[in-house]
Amino acid sequence: LEAFYVTDYWADIADQTDEEEDACIAAFEQEVDDYNRRFAHFDKAHPELSRAEKKDIMGHTPFPGPKGRKDFLRPAGLWDTMATRLKGLAPDILLWYQGEEDTKFAKGYKSLLTKFLARWRRELEQPDLPVVIAQLPGYMEYNPDKDWGILRLAQMAVAEADSDAEIVCLLDAGDHENIHPQNKTIPGYRMGRMAAAMLGLEPYQDGPKVVRQTPDRVWFDQVLETGSDSLAWTGSHGLECDPVVRIRSATGIPAFPFKACDRIVTEDQEA
Repeated sequence: LEAFYVTDYWADIADQTDEEEDACIAAFEQEVDDYNRRFAHFDKAHPELSRAEKKDIMGHTPFPGPKGRKDFLRPAGLWDTMATRLKGLAPDILLWYQGEEDTKFAKGYKSLLTKFLARWRRELEQPDLPVVIAQLPGYMEYNPDKDWGILRLAQMAVAEADSDAEIVCLLDAGDHENIHPQNKTIPGYRMGRMAAAMLGLEPYQDGPKVVRQTPDRVWFDQVLETGSDSLAWTGSHGLECDPVVRIRSATGIPAFPFKACDRIVTEDQEA
């Protein structure tokens, strides 16, 4: 984690002066302005195309910006500039919706998020602070090095291992063309309901989770929209960057992602 997020970053700019950083920032801002102007012109000229099709032709908005000591993506940059302002407060609960940028190192996210929550609780002097984790929704990712499915599984692993954390499924709350979905109604509702349940205000159950699995059938912890708590299924579910939701609870919430089962589980093995 330190090598990927910290050491390599600072090594890349070890000899960079303030003047050089300012010049890089100015050049990047100009690049973004130029792109936005070109895209706005193309957008107006081609109303028949979807935003995704336009991005395929024009390319994506330049990101990230140049590395530097003023870069908000520098190691612990947002912590230093934002989270430290919360010291002295005593929140009832933490709602955490993040992970898109970490899909480039999804296998490290479980450790990263675990350490992060421990740091929050230590800084706020609340060792039992409840946390609601928003599982990443779908997004039409263009970078083949980013793995949204593995990161979703990492988020679930953290929630399962943390007695004071829960997770909500948002597979149906994404935006194919926008990494930050503009419609926050579904995430807000589910996270709010889960927060209320964790604070003892009212019960709530989010999406179905797998409790048993064979190569050709899956059992869940609640009834599905089909009226049964199991269904015939082969392969994985919800691990694509932009998955199609095919399994929902009786209340319409998508099932949490799961990997394909590669072996038959017998009753003796279960026992």
